[in-house]
Amino acid sequence: MFAALSSVMGLSVGVAKVSTTLYAMELGANEALLGLISGSQSVGVLLMSIPIGLLVDHLGPSRLFVLGSLVAGSLYMALPAVPSPVFLLAFTTAISFFMPMRFVSLSTVFMQQLETVGEGKAGWYRGTHRVGMFLLGPMLAASLTKALGFSGTYRLIGLSFLITVLMSPIVFGPYTARPARITSCSASSPPAATC
Repeated sequence: MFAALSSVMGLSVGVAKVSTTLYAMELGANEALLGLISGSQSVGVLLMSIPIGLLVDHLGPSRLFVLGSLVAGSLYMALPAVPSPVFLLAFTTAISFFMPMRFVSLSTVFMQQLETVGEGKAGWYRGTHRVGMFLLGPMLAASLTKALGFSGTYRLIGLSFLITVLMSPIVFGPYTARPARITSCSASSPPAATC
């Protein structure tokens, strides 16, 4: 199930990346804005990956995955209403801040289950995501935008995010939270703040 969820995630992101570039061109973005829009899709990933890793410990990966998927999917569905390349830049930047909630959460659960599924499956998990993101997604994007238009394509991307939310209980169900540390203090211990 990890591979299936990872495939859908990679495919939707691959379609979204190329569709966003095509949509920016449709909106008349110049070369500078095209570069900014392309780069903006990584801003939130760079800034949020470590903080999200810490939040996974406190809130659990399932909650963060669902929140990130619902917000990012909703923003993708709203993209066709964007009136200009500048607003598109703002939307894609906002979406990038929610993407780490998805992949950091899934990676956390996968790493915990690695002993159960076996190290040989680690490559399959990463491979399915990469194939969707860098090969199949970009190939599909041009066909989808031609057949469905940008509005239909972004609705489909948003729907794929909802599908990952529906798939997530199967993957995140076996996850066990890290047990909280218990500090014991004995009579001989000094009365410090740790006791």
